[in-house]
Order: sequence, then C-alpha cells, then structure tokens
Amino acid sequence: MYDEVEQTLSIERKSAAGAIDREIILHGHPRPLTLELMEFLRCVEDRQPPLSDGRDALKVIELIETAMASDAA
Repeated sequence: MYDEVEQTLSIERKSAAGAIDREIILHGHPRPLTLELMEFLRCVEDRQPPLSDGRDALKVIELIETAMASDAA
C-alpha cells in the first residue's frame, strides 16, 4: 500500500485471527529502476522468487485493457 501523504510503501498481512500487521518497506520517493534493482538483488541473495513476475505483469495489463475497453463503451 502506498501512502502519498506519508510517502511510505507498506505491506499489510492479515492473520487467520483477523489481526492486521503493517510493515513499512520504503520511505520517500525512490526511483522505480532503483526499486527494481533492489528487488532483483534481494532475489539473488536470498534465492527467492520475485514479489511479482511476468505473470503478474500480464494480469495488470489485462486489467488495464479491460478497464479501458469498458470506459470506451
């Protein structure tokens, strides 16, 4: 979740009991390429898959195209 007023980027996780845990992962306005590089390095160091991949990007593109088509109608 991005908070424009606080200029923070956070992740919210909801437990099975319903409690919400919020973790602030970035403060300020980092450059998008810097964020992408930081995520890539994290994946390499931790040997973990990225937070989002090409499949996620495709879903976003499809959602945008659907919204644009709906708006044009």
